[in-house]
Amino acid sequence: MHVAYIWIIVLIVYIFLGLFLYAFTKSVRRTLFYLALILVVVTSIVGVFMFLDALKFKQHFASDEKLFLLEENGKLLTGFSGTLFDESTDITFLTEESLNNFQTYYSNQEYEKILGNKYKVFIFKLDIFSNVSYLETDYGTFDREFIFGLLRTVNPLDMFLEETQGTSNLPRDAKNNMLDAFNGQIGLKGLFFGGLFATAIQEEGVMFIIREFQPGNIIIYPETVMFKFLKILPYAIIKDIVDKAEKIEPTQ
Repeated sequence: MHVAYIWIIVLIVYIFLGLFLYAFTKSVRRTLFYLALILVVVTSIVGVFMFLDALKFKQHFASDEKLFLLEENGKLLTGFSGTLFDESTDITFLTEESLNNFQTYYSNQEYEKILGNKYKVFIFKLDIFSNVSYLETDYGTFDREFIFGLLRTVNPLDMFLEETQGTSNLPRDAKNNMLDAFNGQIGLKGLFFGGLFATAIQEEGVMFIIREFQPGNIIIYPETVMFKFLKILPYAIIKDIVDKAEKIEPTQ
C-alpha cells in the first residue's frame, strides 16, 4: 500500500476517534486533550518497539548469516551470503543453479523459501548503486559503466578478460580454471556486486539500507517492526532511532 494512502487512513481513523470522544465528553477541550494523550501513548509505544527492534537488528546484522541478492527488472543477476561484519567474516558467492532456484521463488514472491536458515534476505535494485563511480580491486580499477555491463551480461568472464587482458581468446582449460576460482560466471558477478555493496556500506553504514528501503529499492525479508514503520515514518525519525541504537554496546 502506498505511504500516502496509509497516512490518509490514519487521519480518517483519528478524525472518527475524535468524533467518538466528543460524543462522550461533550467538550472540545477534553476531546483534544484525550486525542493528544492517545497520540503520545501510541507514539511512545511504537518508538520503544522500534528502538528495541533496531537494537536487535544491529546485533544480528553484524553477526548472523545474511543473503544478498541483486536484481534488475525482476531478474536476479547474482548474489552472495555470509556474516560480513564480524571477525569471522565468511562470504559464499551463489552458483548459477542456486540463483536459478532463487529466481523461481522470487518470481512467485516466495521469500520464505529464499530465506531458508538465513537471518534475513536483502534484494537490491541495481540502480541504487549508480552513485558508485568506480571500484578498485586486486584485478584493477573498473568504472561503473563496465561493472553494470558485466552484471547484466550472460558471459561476464569474457568481458572481464577483454578488460583486464585485452582478449577473451584463451584456451578452454585456462577459462575453466578461472571460472573455478570465481565460483562460476555468477560468482564473478557476485564479486563485483560485493564490491558495490561494500562501498555503499562503507560510506553510509546501515543507513544506506534503510534509506533505500523506504522508496522500495530494497526488499527485506522478513520485515520486523522497524521495517514496517520505515515505510510510513519520516527518514529523520528513523535515523535518530538507529543512531541511538548504534551507540549502545551489545551485552556479553
